Amino acid sequence: MLLELNHVTKKFGGITALSDISFGAESGQILGIIGPNGAGKTTIFNLITGVYQVTEGDILFDGASIENKKPYQITQLGIARTFQNIRLFTNMTVLENILVGHHSRMHSGILASVIHTGAQKKEEEAARAKSMELLEFLGLGNDAERMASELPYGKQRKLEIARAMSTDPRLILLDEPAAGMNDSETEELGRLIQGIRSRFHMTIILIEHDMNLMMHLCDRIVVVNFGEKLAEGIPKEIQENKAVIEAYLGKGDD
Repeated sequence: MLLELNHVTKKFGGITALSDISFGAESGQILGIIGPNGAGKTTIFNLITGVYQVTEGDILFDGASIENKKPYQITQLGIARTFQNIRLFTNMTVLENILVGHHSRMHSGILASVIHTGAQKKEEEAARAKSMELLEFLGLGNDAERMASELPYGKQRKLEIARAMSTDPRLILLDEPAAGMNDSETEELGRLIQGIRSRFHMTIILIEHDMNLMMHLCDRIVVVNFGEKLAEGIPKEIQENKAVIEAYLGKGDD
């Protein structure tokens, strides 16, 4: 198991945001997390990436606890994420946004960067080449020198995914990547996510409200509601789960 949440609870003062959550993601898997608004989905991502620390329980990445690690340390371990609200460096070019991610993996120090040593130049050239490869893969190659703020919404979403990928993660967390997209853009996104797994061998955990996308894309799905795990299984099992249906549609009078 690449990632494991073991009986994770998160409290903010007297409020319990997550209670006794346990699930895992296997290497190479696309795992979906669904649930109504306010269910605790993004809190799970914030715990995995070190934005928050768990109150109880533990989170393991590749068999080792990541409790009390800072976000930059978790990035270095091989976990990257995107956000519900796009967080690009809008005053930088598309290519520069990707290079920021690559810099987390570069070894040249400040002095080498200032005096431009041969090793530093080679590292920069390799980072630019890898960045362009990512942009081409996501269909952004022709936009490399455009300012990130000039991109249409759908391309900005792709750029944020590319920037997360540029940190060379083993696990990538996508927080509502289809938000604001039309049907054709969402279909393209689904193909893109499948391509990320197959070409770059990344494990993906996905939060999304588009149920059609999730049911077609995910190997397994975890359902959370009111901070608790409601169900877990393959998409067909989730679709037929009465408790899940009630959480989304309400309970009838029978």
